[in-house]
Amino acid sequence: MVRAEKLRKHWNENNIGIELQIIESPYRAVVQDIIKYVDEVESDPRWTSITVVIPEYVPNKLFQNFFHNQTGQLLKLMLLIGKNIYVTSIPYHPKVNKQ
Repeated sequence: MVRAEKLRKHWNENNIGIELQIIESPYRAVVQDIIKYVDEVESDPRWTSITVVIPEYVPNKLFQNFFHNQTGQLLKLMLLIGKNIYVTSIPYHPKVNKQ
């Protein structure tokens, strides 16, 4: 099962109560694809504000931060320029393999 399908299934099974929008980004142009989508939604007069939830990978070791989170930080910066856009970061801590 594809990740998006698993997420959609989990979302529906748990009756979250908020419409889930999954933006496909086949060429890994994540920031551009999300900004384009948010621009489209922002132009719709039905919406007075938009909330974007960004998962933020928190590596186990401090030096690993240099290799991660740049995309999330760039996306957050680009979204904060919008007038009625709220950005929420949700930290994701990977499991530590103890041997």
